Parts: sequence; C-alpha cells; structure tokens
Amino acid sequence: LSIWQRIGWSLGNVPQRYLYQSPGNDKYLGRIVAGLPHGSCDFGYLPPHFHPGFDYEWSEVVPCYDLLPVTFKRVVPFLVASVVFHNTWLRSNVHSNHPIFRNTLWTKGSLSQLQDLISSGINKSSNTELRATGLSPNLIRLSNIDQSLHNLTEKVESIITTTNEL
Repeated sequence: LSIWQRIGWSLGNVPQRYLYQSPGNDKYLGRIVAGLPHGSCDFGYLPPHFHPGFDYEWSEVVPCYDLLPVTFKRVVPFLVASVVFHNTWLRSNVHSNHPIFRNTLWTKGSLSQLQDLISSGINKSSNTELRATGLSPNLIRLSNIDQSLHNLTEKVESIITTTNEL
C-alpha cells in the first residue's frame, strides 16, 4: 500500500476495503528504497552523523549555505557527515577530476579532522539520541539477539585469552 501511495497508483476501492495504512510504513519504505538489506540487522543502520554539540562553519564546505532555506540547513550536517564517512569509497570510485574533490573538505584537509567526530550504528547511536525508525518489532528483537551474541562472543574470547595467559 505504501508503494502504491508513494507512486500514485490507483486500484479503485479495493485497497480501501482490504488494505489499511499502518504507522511507520513510510519510514519502512524509505529504508527499502535506500537499499538497506531487508530481514537483516543492518536494516536498522543509522546514517553517519556528528557527535552531539558539534558546531561547524557550514558555509566553509557548502558554498551556498547562507542561501539555503532554514529547513534544509538542518540536513547539511548529515550530508557532510555522509561525505566524510564515505571518503574512502568516494576516492576509489569517483574520478579524481570530479568537482567534489575541489571542495574545502579535501583542499584544506578538513576530512581528517572531521572523521573522528562521526558516529553511526545500528538501531540506536551510542553517542546521540538518534534511533532508527520504520523497523518491525521482529527486526528489533533480531538485532538485540545479534548484539547479545556479539557481546557473549567477546566475553568468551576474553576468558579464553586470559586462561591461555595463565
């Protein structure tokens, strides 16, 4: 139903009779369209973002920042964080003459300073209040089980290492 509504398709009165809109469908669809792996813990992946309280002169890296609408200015830190986070991929997959590499992020060496200030994660950021939306309860449970298994594996490896050192 979310897909039909998003692209404007109509099925007459059939959907109104048999299908119902549920909360969070648009958020869920956004994750699907973003290409996140459905049915995997990585479906709850958060976008790269800066640590809370981070302040920067955005007009230095976004040339027309001062002309942007106020509502769009809130997106700029996420866009810059994404570029910084994917810096290695960009360097190896985008031609070296691309205009993005003439931006002050690359020319003034700001990338290396900003990389340490980027957070991400799955479902919830450990540094911020940012939480993934559009996740089913089953996927949240799967992610919690996966995290518990990861923690348990780390503890077992630590015990084995300590035992071997004795």
